[in-house]
Amino acid sequence: MVIITVLWVLVLLSFLSLSLGQNTRIEFALANNFIGKIKSKYMAWGGVQYAQHLIEEDTADEESSKFDSLTWCAVRPVAGKTAEDLFRRHELSDGYFEIGYWRRQAQGEKPVRAYGMTDEERRINLNTVTKNNFLILSTLIQELGYEEAVALTVTHGVIDWRDPDDVLNDPEYGAELDYYQGLEKPYRPKNMQFESLEELLLVRGVSPELYADLKPYVTVFPPGGELRINFDTASEIMLRSLAIAVSGRASGTDENDAESLVRKMLDYRRGDDRIEDTADDRILEADGLVLNRREQALFVRMSNLHRTRKANFVRVFVTGVDQNRLVTSTIEAVIGRDNLDIVYWKRN
Repeated sequence: MVIITVLWVLVLLSFLSLSLGQNTRIEFALANNFIGKIKSKYMAWGGVQYAQHLIEEDTADEESSKFDSLTWCAVRPVAGKTAEDLFRRHELSDGYFEIGYWRRQAQGEKPVRAYGMTDEERRINLNTVTKNNFLILSTLIQELGYEEAVALTVTHGVIDWRDPDDVLNDPEYGAELDYYQGLEKPYRPKNMQFESLEELLLVRGVSPELYADLKPYVTVFPPGGELRINFDTASEIMLRSLAIAVSGRASGTDENDAESLVRKMLDYRRGDDRIEDTADDRILEADGLVLNRREQALFVRMSNLHRTRKANFVRVFVTGVDQNRLVTSTIEAVIGRDNLDIVYWKRN
């Protein structure tokens, strides 16, 4: 009887030992991951500060600050170096950071990894959409695969969300106080400028799916001004949306002219190797493009109304890595060029 009791005690002690050991391992792993997160976070913030330094250098350079391209966006070109050299894997103590993003060459294609920063000017600023230029946003939404009625509902909803009055921008597609108060869970339109992209989810017609599709092509920075797009960094779908929206009676052009113009713009921009974001990329200039009369008229009208060449707000995606613990942190930040202010940031 005594032997049996002793055996049971030994069994119970063994189970207790195993349980305590398992708990200790779990607690150690959690603590190790926590330390890794802290270290990788500060490595990522180091990358943000590095980006601010590069933007400051670019702004001080009289030549490079005149324009921004896909390869050299908000950064001064360095002889003998590529963007990957400047932004990939900056070694720090016990880890590194790198600055890069995923970019599609064309709509529907697999994203490719690009190193560097991006300008907000390659996107449509929701705070600059008006009744005079709303077709640009509406066309973009249609180019993303949505029906015209959906595109118009969202576009006019964006304008009504921002404007200070309760007058519908469009009697069929607009949305003011009466619409939002009539919802199952009512709320009021903001009647002020957008401060974050997430506000779009409150606008009439914006589903989570549409928001996810539209998000890469719109911005809320700066909070005002004119709708201007950087032709040298904008995506194919953005340039096509702009060209289609601007074409028409005023320039004596149509959608076919818009399509052919954008093809020529992209071919010229890619350089001789026909690949974007490489050393031989070219800045778009009217005298460098071989255009027919109608395409020339459309390019001039697009440029006069909506072109900018310079990044005033720069978005960076920085990944910090603690190599010892294999833990990463990612920070997305938007930096204002003038004062190097971080106007937006979030960390995973």
